[in-house]
Amino acid sequence: MESSGSIITTNNLPPITPHELCKLTVNDFRTKTQPFESHIRTQLGQSAFHSLDRELQDLQTKSLSNDDIKKSFAGFSDLTTFDEAWEQFDFKETYPKLHSWARFLMLVFPNTATVESDFSFLSWEKDVFRMSLSDLSLEGCMQARYHELLKKLVG
Repeated sequence: MESSGSIITTNNLPPITPHELCKLTVNDFRTKTQPFESHIRTQLGQSAFHSLDRELQDLQTKSLSNDDIKKSFAGFSDLTTFDEAWEQFDFKETYPKLHSWARFLMLVFPNTATVESDFSFLSWEKDVFRMSLSDLSLEGCMQARYHELLKKLVG
């Protein structure tokens, strides 16, 4: 993630939709999953990486050989929701480990850097509860993507 003043971009967020994953090589995929290795092994089991690699390769093979999948991926945009992307062609059921991994990455991981910066700006001391702080900016960005959907569900 890049930050310029108060503007945050999500260029470095890991890919989480099938069409984004198909753009990666297995080595690129491994590089992007490495920071989350302990979490992945805990959530998906010790053999998770082998399963993830196998499912990714199968997804990529199908996306190259199936014209309907190619057309569907071409129609995806930044506005395509996570669920819409994974429900296409039953990807969610066909690639359960890959889907679980991608859903796992949608969680907000705690990061206190911006909050600590705010403490510094305000000249406040951090206390013993500083580890409870999370990156609310990132959480806001992730939730903003689904704002319209949430409005429909609530109202």
